[in-house]
Amino acid sequence: MTDDRERKAAEAKFKKSERATEGAKAMSEYNAERQAERAKTVRLKALREAKEAAETSTRRSGATSKSPGLTLSPDDPLAKPRKKVPSGKK
Repeated sequence: MTDDRERKAAEAKFKKSERATEGAKAMSEYNAERQAERAKTVRLKALREAKEAAETSTRRSGATSKSPGLTLSPDDPLAKPRKKVPSGKK
């Protein structure tokens, strides 16, 4: 009977220490994830602010941020209008 009590007490003590170890490990993982998320947020915020600053300076200088459209020369076959084909007739 005494051996059984000692064994159960030892198992309970072991489980308690194991839970504490797992809890500490989980907490450190959680803190590492939070720190990584904060670093990512800071980096993305800096990128966004740089983009906004570039857009603002571009607008102030009068330039457009859009690229010019496709321009075709008059000799290009795609620039000439196509003939309409009557529908239903071949």
